[in-house]
Amino acid sequence: MGEYSNIIEENKADMGGLIFLDLLKNEGYYDEEKKNKIIVTFIVDSFLNAKPDLSQPHWVRSVMQNYYQFINGGYEIINDKIHVNIDKVVSIAQSMMEKIIDIQLNNTLDYAKEYVNEYFKWTDEMELIANKKANVSNPVLNAKIINELADSLLKEN
Repeated sequence: MGEYSNIIEENKADMGGLIFLDLLKNEGYYDEEKKNKIIVTFIVDSFLNAKPDLSQPHWVRSVMQNYYQFINGGYEIINDKIHVNIDKVVSIAQSMMEKIIDIQLNNTLDYAKEYVNEYFKWTDEMELIANKKANVSNPVLNAKIINELADSLLKEN
C-alpha cells in the first residue's frame, strides 16, 4: 500500500475505537453519557485548523474520517455550528472499517491510493470550522489527564 499504509492504519485504529464503544459500555467501562461524550469529542476533534497534505498521515486520516462522517450523516453544520448525530456515528465507523479491511486484504498501492483520494476531501464545512478555530484563542491548559478505561484495566491485572 506504499505511502498510504500509515494513513489507512491510523484510520483503522480510530474506527476500531468507535466500533467498540457499545461493547465497552455494555461491559460497564462507560455509561451512556461518557460514550456520547467520546463520540462528540471524536467528531469535533476531526476538524483541523488547516488542510494537511499527504505527507501528514495523522491529519489526512482525520480529514478522511470527517468527510466520511459528513457525507453519511454523522454530523451536520447548522447555523455555523456542529451538530453531531450521535446515533449514526458508530454505524458509519463500522461501514468505514469494512472498506479499510477490504483495502488491507487487497494490499495494493492503487486500491489504497483510490481510497485515500476518494475520502481526503477538504469541504467548505471544514474550512468554516478551521476559520472559526483560528479566531479562538488557545490558552495553555494545565490539566490532569484521566483515562478511566486504562486505569481500570491496570487495576484488574
